[in-house]
Amino acid sequence: MHPIGGLRLSHGHKISDALLAREIFANPSAACPFDSNIYVTSFTEATELGPVKTSDPKGEKVSTKLHYHYYKNKGKAALEEENFVGELHKIQKKLEGGVAREDLEPAEQKMCEKFLTVIPKRGRGKPTVLIKDEPCKAEMLNFGIFVLISNRHRDPWQALRHYRRRNDIEASYHMIKSELDGARARCWDIKRVRGKELCRLIALSYRFHLQNALQSTQEEAERRSRDEELSKLERDRMAGVAAWLKKTTLRQFLGWFDCIETVTVRNKRAKYRWSTECTARDHLALQMLEENLGSFSVEG
Repeated sequence: MHPIGGLRLSHGHKISDALLAREIFANPSAACPFDSNIYVTSFTEATELGPVKTSDPKGEKVSTKLHYHYYKNKGKAALEEENFVGELHKIQKKLEGGVAREDLEPAEQKMCEKFLTVIPKRGRGKPTVLIKDEPCKAEMLNFGIFVLISNRHRDPWQALRHYRRRNDIEASYHMIKSELDGARARCWDIKRVRGKELCRLIALSYRFHLQNALQSTQEEAERRSRDEELSKLERDRMAGVAAWLKKTTLRQFLGWFDCIETVTVRNKRAKYRWSTECTARDHLALQMLEENLGSFSVEG
């Protein structure tokens, strides 16, 4: 999966009708189910990657089917719009204060040429600086847009989840490194460093395999909790498993089964709940997780 940031739809990168794409970004149906700031439009196209042999650029070409996912982060777009307008006003004040256009920074000169109209001063008066509305509006339509290109994930939300997983991987490496450096000696030769990194990679593979299986278990429990063919008792149990997994992180889940807690309660209802309901929920969650671990495949 290859990310592209700061893309302009007006550049026509694979999307020919930029206006239609922007209209899709305004549809509620295009909103991300787990991030209300993100909207998407996607399409799939056979893309030519280049020649089979680099020594023969005019020979046989390699092509593959790629999924193009165009996202718009409306929260980021609002921040970029605020910074953009603030920068325009800053340049406007400079010019009206007597600063010559040639004395501006190169980036400010480009913005001035594209988005501002400078009316020269008459006599001893100040120059008049006007903001060009239409070019500014066209520019702001491109704010907050980024693209993910994948040869595997047709679902844009699955592609976004995997792309965001990189932050979890970096955080995990930092956490594991901090724990190991404090518990054992550092590696002083390259062979041991490579072995240590390999162990970290394997540990992270197991972690994300389990994390994906837990996510699949939660989704399955939510789906079965709405299944009218099941009894009310079974649907309630599934709803309980789904609600518990939704608010439980992987670390909390492992910690829950890492030790045995002894809870002393006097109320009969509370005692029944601790000894019966929680045990049934845990047993059901582990049973469903075991089934998902056996059938779940890790996707990179």
